[in-house]
Amino acid sequence: MAGKLGNLTIDIAADVAHLRQDMARAERTVGKATDNMARSARRVGTAFGTIAGALIGGAAVRSIVQATAKQEAAVKQLEQGLASTGNLVGQSLDQLTAKAAALQKVTTFGDEDIIAAQSQLVTFTKITGEELSSWPPTCRPAWAVT
Repeated sequence: MAGKLGNLTIDIAADVAHLRQDMARAERTVGKATDNMARSARRVGTAFGTIAGALIGGAAVRSIVQATAKQEAAVKQLEQGLASTGNLVGQSLDQLTAKAAALQKVTTFGDEDIIAAQSQLVTFTKITGEELSSWPPTCRPAWAVT
């Protein structure tokens, strides 16, 4: 009986040793899998960041192109308005666009919007030099000066 008990003790000790080895191996496998998943998650995050950056950059470029096109159209309309009235306002295209650029700095409107408004004003042939020069301070509340 003593021999069987000794063999049982040796068998249990050997099984415990194998169990510890198996557990250590499983722990390493799980650790590697966890590291791989973390690396993959970082790569996915980087990819999403790159995609988001590209979309934001594309939107910014599109916005700039649209604003430029809008400004070009407004300047063309102002130029045509000046030509059709024989430049009765007494100010050149350059003077009016410079005024629009200056107003852009002190209002919530872009210069393309101000130029579009100027192109409407020049079609009123009774608004000339002095009246146009005083605009928009006479209508300042509508311009939401900052």
